[in-house]
Amino acid sequence: MSITNEPGCSVEQLLESFPCPVVLVRRTGDIAGANTAFASIVTMSPAECRGKAFHSLEEATCPGAHTGRTVNDCIRHVFESGTQSIADREIFGSVRRVTLNPVRSSEGEIEQVLVLMECISETDIQQGELEEENALKTALLDAMPGCAAILDEHGELVLRNHYARGLVLGADDGDAPHRKVTAEDFFPRTGTFHEILLSDTEHSGEICMRPAGDTGERWLATRGKRVCINGRVCVVAVGVDISEKKAVEEELTRNRVRFGQALEAAQAGVWEWELGCGSMIWSDEMWGLYGLKKCSRQPSVSLWEELMPLSGRNTVLCSMQEAVSHGRKLDIEYSISLPDGSERWILSRGMPMYDEEGVPRRYIGTSMDISERKQLEERLRESKVRFSYALDAAHSGIWEWNVENDRLSWSEQVWGLYGLEPHSRELNHELCVMTVHPEDREMVSGMIRSAVRSETSASVEYRVSYPDGSIHWLRSMGMPLKNRHGQVVRYIGTITDITDRKQTELELRESKARLGQALEAARAGVWEWDLETGENIWSDEIWSLYGLEKASAPPSFELWVQTIIPDDRQMAIDAVTSAAKNQKYLNVEYRVRYSDGSIHWLMSRGRPQMDSGGRVERYIGTIIDITERKQMEQELTDRKARFRFALEATNAGVWEWDLNTDSVIWSDRIWALYGLEPDSLPHDHKLCQSTVHPDDKDKTFEIVMAAASKEEEINIEYRVCHPDGSVHWLACRGMPQADEKEGMTRYIGTVMDISARKHIETALKENELKFRSVYDHAPLAISIEDIETGRLVDVNAAWLNLFGYCKEEILGKSSVDLRLYAEMSDYDSVTYSVRKRQRVVNKPLLLCDRTGGFLNVLYSSEFISLKNQPVLLSMMTDVTVQKLQQKNIDQLEQAVAERTKQLQEEIERLQRFLSMISHEYRTPLAIIRTNLDLIRMKNKMGNFSNKEELFKINRAINRLVEVLEVSIEESRISKSSKSSSMNVFRIAPVITSQIEEIRNMWPERTISYAYCPDTAEVLGEQSQIKFAIFNLLDNARKYSPPDSVIELECHADAENIMIMIRNEGESVTPQEAESFFEKYHRGKHSANTAGAGLGLWLVRNIIHQHQGEVAIRPTPTGVEAIVILPVASRKI
Repeated sequence: MSITNEPGCSVEQLLESFPCPVVLVRRTGDIAGANTAFASIVTMSPAECRGKAFHSLEEATCPGAHTGRTVNDCIRHVFESGTQSIADREIFGSVRRVTLNPVRSSEGEIEQVLVLMECISETDIQQGELEEENALKTALLDAMPGCAAILDEHGELVLRNHYARGLVLGADDGDAPHRKVTAEDFFPRTGTFHEILLSDTEHSGEICMRPAGDTGERWLATRGKRVCINGRVCVVAVGVDISEKKAVEEELTRNRVRFGQALEAAQAGVWEWELGCGSMIWSDEMWGLYGLKKCSRQPSVSLWEELMPLSGRNTVLCSMQEAVSHGRKLDIEYSISLPDGSERWILSRGMPMYDEEGVPRRYIGTSMDISERKQLEERLRESKVRFSYALDAAHSGIWEWNVENDRLSWSEQVWGLYGLEPHSRELNHELCVMTVHPEDREMVSGMIRSAVRSETSASVEYRVSYPDGSIHWLRSMGMPLKNRHGQVVRYIGTITDITDRKQTELELRESKARLGQALEAARAGVWEWDLETGENIWSDEIWSLYGLEKASAPPSFELWVQTIIPDDRQMAIDAVTSAAKNQKYLNVEYRVRYSDGSIHWLMSRGRPQMDSGGRVERYIGTIIDITERKQMEQELTDRKARFRFALEATNAGVWEWDLNTDSVIWSDRIWALYGLEPDSLPHDHKLCQSTVHPDDKDKTFEIVMAAASKEEEINIEYRVCHPDGSVHWLACRGMPQADEKEGMTRYIGTVMDISARKHIETALKENELKFRSVYDHAPLAISIEDIETGRLVDVNAAWLNLFGYCKEEILGKSSVDLRLYAEMSDYDSVTYSVRKRQRVVNKPLLLCDRTGGFLNVLYSSEFISLKNQPVLLSMMTDVTVQKLQQKNIDQLEQAVAERTKQLQEEIERLQRFLSMISHEYRTPLAIIRTNLDLIRMKNKMGNFSNKEELFKINRAINRLVEVLEVSIEESRISKSSKSSSMNVFRIAPVITSQIEEIRNMWPERTISYAYCPDTAEVLGEQSQIKFAIFNLLDNARKYSPPDSVIELECHADAENIMIMIRNEGESVTPQEAESFFEKYHRGKHSANTAGAGLGLWLVRNIIHQHQGEVAIRPTPTGVEAIVILPVASRKI
C-alpha cells in the first residue's frame, strides 16, 4: 500500500475520508497524521496529534492501560514483516477492530503504518467468534491433503470438504452445484458401493476424474469404509490426488522409450558389470557398438579386452583397475578393432553400486561411439597448429584479461612481439606498461580505461622498446565478453606487429610530399571551365605556361584559342568541342608561341563534372608543359634510327616470337641474314628453320623448343645456306618476356652474323694443331707447368727422353718432387723469374735425370695461356746437342716464341673484344628494356608523361652506340695501329663524363666528386679509360644501398694519378678482393645483381695495358677501388 498526493487531494483529506478513527504512525512510533475522529478520542486537534507518540496518547486517555504498547508492538511487527495485521482489541476505552496496513514509498520501502480502529458491539463479537470457529473447522477440513465425502445408504452426499466439491463438481463453496453428487463419482464400478455397505470391508482403488470446467484429468487413490453416524449407516470415501504420480509414471514410460531411441541415435549402449563373478550384461545396442552379432558370445571383461588393440590395452586396463580398487567413477576412452578392420573409439563411463557395508559390488554405465569426436579433436589440434602458424606468419598473438580477478594471459607469440622470452617475467599490468614506449604510455592507458568504462571494444596502436633498444609498432585490438546478466567479465583480443605498415605509411607520406614537389617541378597548372556560363578559372601556373602575364586579361575560351599557333588551333577547338558534346574526357596536345617567338608544347586534360540530372555542367583539368617530352620523342625517333644503323653495323637483326599465336616477326636485316626476301615465307616458328644447314636443323630446333618449354634464355649458334650456295654462321639470342596475368607469352631477341668470328676460331684451332705438332715433334725438351703450384701439366717426348721418365710418372709433380735441380741456387733463380713473370732465355742449368746423372742444359721459359689459364712453357736443350745444332735451335726457338706470342695476342685480343661486347651491351639494353616496359605500362594507364624514361633510354643508347663503335674499331686494328692510337689526354674530363653518364642513367644516386687537377694527363686510349672508370662506378652503385653516397677522389703528383672510388655496403676480405679480378668470378653478394663476372677482369687488363695498377680493398663502411696510372710526362 502506498499513499500519494493525487491532484487536488492531500494526505489530511485522504485521512478525513475514513469514517472511523485513522492515524499514520512513523517507524519511530510518532504520529505523522490523524483524522478528526481520532483527534476527538484523545481530545486534541489533528494538528496537535502530529509528532506525539502513539502509546503516550493511549496512556494519557486511559491511565494505566498498556494496550497502546501492544498495538505499538504490532506496528513494529508490520514494519519488520511488511504484512497486514487485523485484530480485535480494547483500545481507548472500547473494543475495536484494529487494522494495520504498511505504507510504502515509490522505491518500495515501508515508511509508515496506517492504523484503522473500527468500533464493534458484543453481539458482533459473539457472531465473529462463531464464524471464526466455523471457519477454523472448515479450514481444518479443507486442510486435508485429499477429498473427503460421506455418503448415506442411498449413495447420496451427506458431507464433503472443499476439495471434494471442487474436484467432483468443478465449483467453489459459493457456487451452486451443477449436478447431484452420487456414489458412482467415487466408486464407478457397479456394485462396489453396496459391497462396502454390506460387507463392512475397506475398498481401495484408483479412479480417473474430470472436474467440470477442467479439460485435464485427475487421478485419485480412493478408500471406502462403512461407518455409523447418529445411528445411520454411511460410507466414508477418502481420496488422495495421485495425478502427479500417474504423470510421473507415464513420463517414466515415455522416457524409457526415448532413452532407448537416444541410445540408438547416440550410438550408445548400457552395461552392468558384477565385480564378484566378473559377469556382464549388455543392452542390445552394445553388440552393434562393438561390431558383434547380438548374443553371439557371453559378455565379459575378457571379450571386451579382446576387442581392444594390444598397443593401448594395458593402459586402459590399468585405468579401469585403479578406478575399481578405489571405488571411483569409471571414465575411460579406448579404441577397438571391428571385424571389417576399421577402428572405432569408445567412451565408457560407469558408476559404482555399493552394498550395505559400503563396498562396491558392481558397476552400471554406458558406452558411446566417440569416433567422430576424436576426429574432430584431431582436426581441432591440427587447426590449432595451423592457427599458431598463422599467428606466427602474421606476426600476431592473442591475449586475454579476466576483469573479475584481474588476471592476464598471453600466447607465446605475444611475448615475442614485446621482445621478451616466454614466461621470463611475471605477467601483470606493470609489465604491460613498462614494455610500452614512454611517449605512448599515457595515451595507451587512457584509451584502455575509456574502453573499460564504456564496456566497448578497444583498438590502439603504440610503440614498444625491445631489450636491444629497437623500436617496434604494435596494434592491440580487444572486445568485451559478457555473462548472461550482461556484465563484462573479460576482454579478449589480438596484438599484431605493424612495424612494416608504419614504415610503409611513413614512406607513403614522403612519397606524397615528393609527388607534390614533382608536380610543382613539372610545370603543371589547373583550370576549370563552366559550360553554362562560359566562365574560366586558371591557376597561377597556367598564365606562365601560355606565355602570358598573370591576370593580363580575363581567362576565357577565346583567350585560350588565341594562344594556340594557327596550325594547331582548329584541331584543338575540334577536340574540346567534341569532348564537351559527347560528355567525354578531354585530352589534347597543341603548341603555343611565347612573346619571344619560342614554341612550346602543352597537353590539356579535363574531366567532365555532372549535375544532379546527369548532364555535364563543367570541366576540371590540368595543363602540362610537354615540350621536353616532345623533344625527347623526336630524339627517340632519331635514336631508333641510329640504333637500327648500329644493328646493321654489327650485322644483326631483331626478332620477336609470340608463343600464344606462334607468330614470328623479323626485322629486314634478319631476312637478309637468312638469304631470304622479306615476307617471302609464313611468319611462324618454322620460318627460323627455313635455310638452316641440314646438319644443324634438328639440333637447333631441339635447343629452341627446350628453352621455350623451360622459359629459359635462347642462345644458339648455327649455319644457314644462302641461295647462292654460301654458308654463313649466325648467333641467335632471345630472352623470355613474361606477362603478369598469363606468364611467359613471347621471346624477343637478336640474330647476328658471326661468320668472321667463326673463321677466327677455325684459324685458332688450326694454329693450336700446328703448335701441338711442333710441341710434340720438337727436338727440344719442352714442358708446361702450372704457375702457382709448379706442377707439370704436360711434357713432350724429347723431355721424357732427356730425363728418362715416362709421362705417367711425372704428370702432377713438381721439379722439386722429381729432384731435377742439382743446385738449389738454380731453382731459386728460376722460381724468382716465375714470380716476377720474367722470361728466361738460354739460362745454363745443371739438372739431374732419373738415374741421378747430371745434365747441362740451356733453359728458356715463356708465359702463355692454355684454356684461359696462364701457364709456364719451359724449353731445355742439352748443351752438347745445342752446340752441334745451334743454328737450327735458334731458328726453331725464335719461330716458336714468335708464333706463340702472336697466337697468344690474337687469342687475348679476340677474348677481350668478345668479353667487352658481352659485358657492355647488357647494362644499356637492360635500361632500354626496363624503361620501354615502363612507358608501355604508363601508356596503358593513360599516363603519357615519359620524360624520365625517355631520358634514360637516350643515355643508354648513347652508351650502346659508343661501346659498339669503339669495339668495332678495336677489333679491326692491329698491334701497330694500337700503338699509333695512344694519345695524351686530360684525365679530369674523362672522369667527369663518366660520372655524368652514371647520374643520367640513375639520377636517384648521389656521387661525391673531388675534382682532379686539370693539368693531370695520361698517355693511352681515352675510350678504354672511360670504360674502366664507368665499370668501377657502376659496381659501386650495384653493391651499395640505394640511399648511400658514392665518393670519388682524384689526386696527382709528378709520377702518378690516383683515382679512389668508395661505396658503402658489405665489406670484403683481401682474398676476396683479389679474386674479383678473375675472369667470370662473381662475389658472394651478387646473387640478385646482373652481371657475367667480366667487368673487373676487363678493368684490370685495360689498366695493365696503360702500365697502371688497380686494386680493391675493404674499408670500415664498405669497399674502395684504387686505380693508379702513370702521368704522361713520366718515362715508362
